[in-house]
Amino acid sequence: MGYSFDDFIYDTKKAIDKVGVKTNEAIEHSKIQVGKAQLKGKLKEKFCDLGKLCYEMHETDEDYTGSMKKLLAQIKEIEGQIKEADTALGTPVVCALCGTKNSAENDYCTKCGEKLKR
Repeated sequence: MGYSFDDFIYDTKKAIDKVGVKTNEAIEHSKIQVGKAQLKGKLKEKFCDLGKLCYEMHETDEDYTGSMKKLLAQIKEIEGQIKEADTALGTPVVCALCGTKNSAENDYCTKCGEKLKR
């Protein structure tokens, strides 16, 4: 017998299932990247707040050490969360041809299309 309609339906369902899995993976990857970008924004804000406190402490001769320690703890926490996001995203693969950093999940470079070597 040849390739039947039932075989076609079965193969199509398998392909759709694979596409669904890859789509979910891509969505999760994107969520992690967005979360990481938001964390970097928060980190920048905390460093700005720390700089303001340092300036105010210098200008007013008041002691803001307690507030500065709280900010430093928050900064360390955010940095830890960024490291967790990096771990979840995987180590980027650098294209040997053009030098572009690519997601660990990619098989081909997103800039030049070269097959990535691992």
